[in-house]
Amino acid sequence: IKELKYLDTTPINRKEPLTMDILRKVHDEWAAQPTYLHILAAMFLGHDALLRSSELLALRTTDILWMNPHRMRIAIARSKTHREGAAQLVYVSDRPGPSSFKLVRQIQEENPQHKGLLLGGGKARNWLANGIKKAVQLVGLNPAVYSTHSLRAGGATDLLCAGIPREIIQKAGRWNSDEVLKYLRDECFIADTCAKAFAKL
Repeated sequence: IKELKYLDTTPINRKEPLTMDILRKVHDEWAAQPTYLHILAAMFLGHDALLRSSELLALRTTDILWMNPHRMRIAIARSKTHREGAAQLVYVSDRPGPSSFKLVRQIQEENPQHKGLLLGGGKARNWLANGIKKAVQLVGLNPAVYSTHSLRAGGATDLLCAGIPREIIQKAGRWNSDEVLKYLRDECFIADTCAKAFAKL
């Protein structure tokens, strides 16, 4: 009945992606302020490694392995879709400019004796959510349309816009199905890509 009467038209509350261009702007504002190091690292790591907030906040210093000067390995013991067995391994390589690799290394170099949660002190999900909202507001964006989900969506969206095949994005984000498509949130890019394809016909 709701469908027939058009009473089911509540908009989907899907958050905007936190893409690399936004993260760079936030980094430019916060990089010189040590108090923001952990939230910056969390935001970049969630984006670069396509991590869920629960995975991100559960990471321990022992879950990070420095493989060489340009690559780290992250062991994710448990996640929403991985509830038993050996840890899932995610590899993150460094790149020019600000990156999760550099920020995580900075955290560990500043406190090499720290053992326990990587982001320190058992910070809760609202710490991450509030940090994201403060960050996007700082660079002139509406904090109401960003959340912890914006990190994973931002990484997937950036990879799509860079022309990376969907199978690679799916593998990088550890999606077991086409659920990855829900995280590709640049409708203008999709529309432009379709238009260019039609123009070739």
